[in-house]
Amino acid sequence: MGKLPKVKPGQEITIVFTDGSSKIFTIEYTSVVTPDQTHILNPTADSRITLYTCTGLFDNKRFVVTAVNKPYN
Repeated sequence: MGKLPKVKPGQEITIVFTDGSSKIFTIEYTSVVTPDQTHILNPTADSRITLYTCTGLFDNKRFVVTAVNKPYN
């Protein structure tokens, strides 16, 4: 198992784009869902990333990380 299930709310994820620009996303929450709970991929009004990986006995669940980019004022 990788390191994704070890992240915690409040931690930051930096995404660097091919043009050299970057955005910082703050982990809002983590959860465990079943493969049929596809609502985690629904469009949202905010700027966020959703990362997920298999977890559970025989990889029958998904560990989900939701992180939001909050623009600076």
